[in-house]
Amino acid sequence: MLCINSKLLLYVVNAVLLIFAILLLSLGIHCSHIPGPNIAGAFPSIILGAFICFVTIVGGLAFKLHQIELNIIYLIFLVCIFGAQLIFATATLLMDERFMVRSFLKEMYNTKVPRLSGDIEEFQNYFQCCGFYGPDGSDVIVTEGIYLSKGNEKPTLRNVTHLIPECCPRHTVLCTKLDSYKDNCVDKIVKEHSKWRKMLGAFLVSSAYVLAVVFFLGVKEISISQ
Repeated sequence: MLCINSKLLLYVVNAVLLIFAILLLSLGIHCSHIPGPNIAGAFPSIILGAFICFVTIVGGLAFKLHQIELNIIYLIFLVCIFGAQLIFATATLLMDERFMVRSFLKEMYNTKVPRLSGDIEEFQNYFQCCGFYGPDGSDVIVTEGIYLSKGNEKPTLRNVTHLIPECCPRHTVLCTKLDSYKDNCVDKIVKEHSKWRKMLGAFLVSSAYVLAVVFFLGVKEISISQ
């Protein structure tokens, strides 16, 4: 029958928790750099990920040095982190970003400040979207016009509605509805934020589960040592 050393198992699971913490920290940093409003759970993930990294390293050294007092403090920290993770994971998974995204975009498109044009270009090119209501919205239309094509072509009506340049891919000479992104930014950003928010919530729950395993193994190791 295979006998597993409890202390070795504790080190292994503690290392797994450290890996989860690094991934959580990296994911939180990535989400914090996505253009637009803050993604729910991004900043708590950065704080928790960094703190768990520190605590797991110190805790692993404490168990290696057989410092019972430090081990107990480590386990108390794990309980506190576990509670915080469950709270943030629940809030992150239940969050509805649509209201926050709509408020952010309304403020941006309604504010007549030149410096905001750089922000608009950044997130519209990132999400490949156009305006609050799409290319038909009054917030992105500069001029409207229809012309009758001539020459060798069959006469047809062409829509040459001129949009703000941020609604088209970079280096587009003149942005029209024909060249613009077709989706509105509300739906595009909500969809993208929802994907990353759920991923953050899943990582928070998963790391909390691993943390709970480390806690029980730590309690078992302390009881054996005594």
